[in-house]
Amino acid sequence: MWPFKKARKITMAEFVKDKPDVRCGNKEAHYQWVMFNGMACPTCHALKERERKKREQAELAKMIAAELAPLVLASQTKKETP
Repeated sequence: MWPFKKARKITMAEFVKDKPDVRCGNKEAHYQWVMFNGMACPTCHALKERERKKREQAELAKMIAAELAPLVLASQTKKETP
């Protein structure tokens, strides 16, 4: 007789039931990637990249606006004074 009891197999849905929610919304696929494959979830990674690009574009727009605002004001004052 084998000295150990055979472990009960659980489904992925049961496994992730108590895990915290994830950004991508698909707990099963997310934890499959992270815990079993040892890699980042591709959906979460794509969402992070999209947010990073939006942040970078917003910062770039602020920098451009900060540099162009004095030039625009200067050109407007030149047009107003003959």
